[in-house]
Amino acid sequence: MAGHGSSKGRCRLWPVVLAAFGVALVSLLALVPWDLPPARAEDQKGGAHQITLEHSTDPAFQHKLIEATNRGDVETQIVGGTAVPDGKYPFMAVLAIGFSDDSTGLCGGSLIDSDSVLTAAHCLVDAQSVDLAVGRTVISQNQGKLRFATQGFIHPSYNDALNSRYDAAVLKLNRAVGGIKPIKLATASQNFLEKPGRKLRVAGWGTTSEGGNTTDRMREVSVPVVSDATAQSAYASTGDPDLQYFPELMVAAGETGKDSCQGDSGGPLFKPGTTNTQVGIVSYGLGCAKAGFPGVYTEVNNSGIRTFIVNAAQ
Repeated sequence: MAGHGSSKGRCRLWPVVLAAFGVALVSLLALVPWDLPPARAEDQKGGAHQITLEHSTDPAFQHKLIEATNRGDVETQIVGGTAVPDGKYPFMAVLAIGFSDDSTGLCGGSLIDSDSVLTAAHCLVDAQSVDLAVGRTVISQNQGKLRFATQGFIHPSYNDALNSRYDAAVLKLNRAVGGIKPIKLATASQNFLEKPGRKLRVAGWGTTSEGGNTTDRMREVSVPVVSDATAQSAYASTGDPDLQYFPELMVAAGETGKDSCQGDSGGPLFKPGTTNTQVGIVSYGLGCAKAGFPGVYTEVNNSGIRTFIVNAAQ
């Protein structure tokens, strides 16, 4: 696994942008109503870094995804997984992001209430617009509900120039999504979900091998939770300050041959079931499914992170 997306191209983050995804996303973007007046502003509100997102009125924006290039040095993808049947995870969201430098990219996300999508903060660094589909399994097919984000809230403690702590962001949608059950956020009383060895699920549209091809159909993989001590020691051994692991803020999961990777940034690490429960947000890693380096996820039941998510969604 690797960095899921970085506007500054640092290896600690997984690339948000996947050129091959652009072709499939053309159909998605072509169907979205382009009616939000162009406007962009940044300020501090409600304890979070708030970004007012514009909705592109340039038809060429659709086609820019075709020529999209990676925004990072490390990859993120579903490795060692299987194809997801249509409609299995309707809370999943696929995000097409337009950046201030006119490049475009892709991230994952999860619907946490009728008009809020949770994703990674690094996905929104320098973001100018976000178009998305909720409940879509195959990118090139007309499935799910199409929306665009009007605002993005980045955790106030996230600092892209330092490390991946507090890598969480919430998108507010132009209108509510009906008929789809949001994913539940893990609570402080559910720390047992992070017990080493416990199997959790991660899903997305990323590549299926490090540096490999992307996939049109969502894929999923079951990954075991790795102890904080093991993950902290592994990433400390790199000597890279950008690859620090903070046990109170992060969850590590994965094994050789099974991981999330390129294009999966912002997607959920979750416990599947009658009630799907999100434990983490795809954040970063070193390589894809590399031995000794599990994927790293933002811990959503950390009090400071969960409070931010709930407040931003409201």
